Amino acid sequence: YTGEGCENCERTMGVLTRRGIAFEAVDVDTLSEAETDELRAQGFRSLPVVITDTDAWCGLRVDKLVALTAEAVAR
Repeated sequence: YTGEGCENCERTMGVLTRRGIAFEAVDVDTLSEAETDELRAQGFRSLPVVITDTDAWCGLRVDKLVALTAEAVAR
């Protein structure tokens, strides 16, 4: 999940793109109030929110991006 003007979102998407990792970017401004509330209920308080098959996090997490890249290479 991303938001307009979110620098950390742009950085995260840039890393994923450069590493060839497919992703779907969903603008939080397009979500319903219930969907936004659900993200908050799951503990996500900042952008980007990244959800993978095995992990989920919010904010710019270089450590998680490195691990995700290693997983993608191992496949």
